[in-house]
Amino acid sequence: MKKFEQIIKKVRHGDIGKSLKLRWDRYYGRKLNYFHGWRTKQKLLVIESDDWGCEHIRSTESIKMIEQGTANIGTSTFDSLETPRDVQRLCDVLCSVTDQNNNNAIATLNFVMANANFEAVKNNGFSEMKLKTIDQGWNHEPNADFLWSAYRAGINKKLLVPQLHGITHFNTEDGLELLKKGDEQTIKAFDLLMIGEGQEKTGIGLKSMSPIYFGSDKVIERKVEMGLSEFKRIFGVESKTSIAPCYGWSSPQTENAMAKHGVIAMQGREYQHLPNGKTSLHFMGQRKYNIIYMVRNCFFEPFADGTTADECVEQIRWQFDHDFPAVISTHRINYTSRISEKAADTGLKVLSQVLKKIKILYPQVEFCSSETLAMLINKQV
Repeated sequence: MKKFEQIIKKVRHGDIGKSLKLRWDRYYGRKLNYFHGWRTKQKLLVIESDDWGCEHIRSTESIKMIEQGTANIGTSTFDSLETPRDVQRLCDVLCSVTDQNNNNAIATLNFVMANANFEAVKNNGFSEMKLKTIDQGWNHEPNADFLWSAYRAGINKKLLVPQLHGITHFNTEDGLELLKKGDEQTIKAFDLLMIGEGQEKTGIGLKSMSPIYFGSDKVIERKVEMGLSEFKRIFGVESKTSIAPCYGWSSPQTENAMAKHGVIAMQGREYQHLPNGKTSLHFMGQRKYNIIYMVRNCFFEPFADGTTADECVEQIRWQFDHDFPAVISTHRINYTSRISEKAADTGLKVLSQVLKKIKILYPQVEFCSSETLAMLINKQV
């Protein structure tokens, strides 16, 4: 798909991408972590992957319709719900390598608990944002039982560890308000069974909305409680860590609500987006607002950034050589095939190369989940 390839090139070359302020936040965040971050002699490798269970684009046909209607399109528009085969293929890569304790590689999958129930919202005339929890199925996946079977197989084999991403990936209040106003881009996206999200993004499927934990104290408390209670109901365990969609949340309201409901650590980057357009910087093991912050210090994004195995391995080596755990930030889009089988093939192949090279370089490597890392840090800070 020529248009597809053109857009990916633009993203990788920076035409669609990071502001100067964000680059500074990352720079100072990494310096902060270097001087104050929690260290360990153990070679701990954590893979944190976001967006699982979330519906974005439905099909390649939807992309064609978007291309005809707007030039404003970015990588998140190509993100789509995982298939049972996608989950199985990821598990195959994870079980292809073991650590010094003979444990397979582990991926922490951060799940949303619900998506928009498009039919119900349309039927009520946009008067209420109805949701469909992921155990009820999806708008984009007719064979929900097969997908759940794939999840359970990976979880039972201790290859996949679910954690909470959020009750939804989009701000329900913002989305409903835009629909009520008849916003053209939001309506077009809705007709394609999509709903916008994120910050500073416009266009079909990318309509700018606040992160889900921006709002009044009562709204934030409700969303945190909903997300965590649904997580426990659906997965049968508590989520001990969480990462807010789009790395944005209000402090200390979100942290206090998370801690109240049993979360001990927030996953994240060096920076956190705040409601006033500012950012807050964090370091590994920082304790604040009754919670611990964990920082992703390695990045694996073959789809958006063209990450190579050598680039990711070098980042992991730097962390290990400076006595930090290596926490890989990655997204589901690198492993899913509804839109691009080629992209999924590449992501899985490169991930396999990373894991095997690290095992050779560091035979003492230990694979662990975000929850395990959080509990270890919590005992020591």
